[in-house]
Parts: sequence; structure tokens; C-alpha cells
Amino acid sequence: MTLGQAIVSIILALIAGVSGTITFFVKRKDEKEEKNINKIVDDAVIATKAEIYKELAKVSQERSDEGAERFRIHAESFKEVNRQIKENTEQIGELTEISKNVLETIGDLNTTVLASAESQRNAIYDRILIVGKKVLSEGKITLSDKTNVKQLYDSYRKLKGNDPYIDTLYDECSKLPLVAD
Repeated sequence: MTLGQAIVSIILALIAGVSGTITFFVKRKDEKEEKNINKIVDDAVIATKAEIYKELAKVSQERSDEGAERFRIHAESFKEVNRQIKENTEQIGELTEISKNVLETIGDLNTTVLASAESQRNAIYDRILIVGKKVLSEGKITLSDKTNVKQLYDSYRKLKGNDPYIDTLYDECSKLPLVAD
């Protein structure tokens, strides 16, 4: 090997060594940049996730607060409805008691009215008997007696008086000849 060849071999060896070193440093730099890029991406993903979780927590809290407010409003509404139901129930109880008292009073009045009607009917019955027998015994009837018997008989019938003897007595009195008072 000549000196020129040896120098060329040394230069080539140096170039090859420098080239390997340069390749090593370039590769190392690329790997370092790649690691930095991956770290930046990972950090960005972590930060984005944290921001998303923060917003989700905020929205969730807002929804929770809104639900709690709705529940409070509905609970107040139910309290008012229950108060009204209680008030209405008390009023119904009072009305029921009043109705019961009214019905008892009506029952008492009905008994009194029936007794009064019975008494009145009996008095009219007796009066028809007295006037009717008097007129029949005389064989004639005056205008005032005829009017009196008619009014008594009509009242007796309105009070649900029903007696064949009174009906016959009235008919016989109506057939009598009319005389002046």
C-alpha cells in the first residue's frame, strides 16, 4: 500500500467514522424530538381530559342543582295540595254534621207536620159530622151551610182524609134543597 493509498484509506475511514457519528447524532436528535413531541401530545391529552372532566363536573353540578330546585318546588306544591285536602276534609266534615242536623230537624218537622195534619183532619171530620147531621135532620141546607160543608170537605180531602161515611154524608148534603139563610 502506498502512502497515497494509506492517506486515502485513512481519510475514508475518518469520513466513515464522522458519517457514523453524524448519523448517530441525527438519529439521537430525531429520537429526542420524537420523545418531546410524544410528551407534548401526552401532556395535551392529559390537559384536555382534565378540562373535559372539569366541564362535565360543572354541568353535572348544574343539573344536580336544577333537579334539587325542581324537587323543592314540587315538595312545596305537594304541601299546599295536602293543606287544601286537609282543609276540604274538615269542611266536608262540618257540612256532613250540618246536613245530619238538618235531616234530623226535617224529620222532627215532618213528624210535627204529620201530627198537625192528623189533628186538623180529625177536627174537620168532626165539624163535617156536626154540620152534615144537622142539615140532614132538617132536610134542607142553607147557602152558608152548603159553602161551609164544601170548604170543610175540600180541606179534609187535601189533608188526605178518606172515609166513605164522610163522602156519603157530603153527597147527601149536596142533594138537599137550598133555602135562604
